[in-house]
Amino acid sequence: LKPSCVVVMVSRSPLFLVVVLLATSGWVADAKKKKKTKPKDPKPTILPKHLQLCAGKRPLNAKRHGSKLTWLLEASGDATLTFSSSSQHQAACWILYDDVKHGASRNNKELFLQRYALATLYISTTKSNTTDWDWPLAADEPSALITKGHWGSTKHHECKWYGVHCDWNNKVVRLDLGFLKLDGLLIRELSVLNSLKDVDL
Repeated sequence: LKPSCVVVMVSRSPLFLVVVLLATSGWVADAKKKKKTKPKDPKPTILPKHLQLCAGKRPLNAKRHGSKLTWLLEASGDATLTFSSSSQHQAACWILYDDVKHGASRNNKELFLQRYALATLYISTTKSNTTDWDWPLAADEPSALITKGHWGSTKHHECKWYGVHCDWNNKVVRLDLGFLKLDGLLIRELSVLNSLKDVDL
């Protein structure tokens, strides 16, 4: 109802008029709240240093790789992604240059970042110099694939990696890694796994 119409309809009932005015004031307040919604963060700017992200590799193409670089910057931030010793940097170089079949060819943001996040987790928890790892480490040699779980393998979808469980849309819903000797920081990139419901570390 429009406020002007309400006033005419209830002009003979002061009590009802007060109730209606309170209700309409709520509508106005709700409308003001909607107008004050937080604006979206601007997309990161792709700089020349991002196109030369990985030392010793050919420069990336802004047109071809621009979207993926933007996604990576949104997920990890400029400082972390460009720091050559970071797990995020190493995972980004792997997925952009080496993981052509399952990673670099993906045009779906959620699925691209899903593989990137798991690669980052793998690198960040297996690169210690002081820990003997019990990870089923990945390798592309046929003799090692069954026993080493495919982690980091460019030949296998991440849903085939040991302990990774996906739904029918190939989205990760559970990580069952409780029996592995994981060590290191829990990466923030796990937050991009929007369908993840259960984690056993």
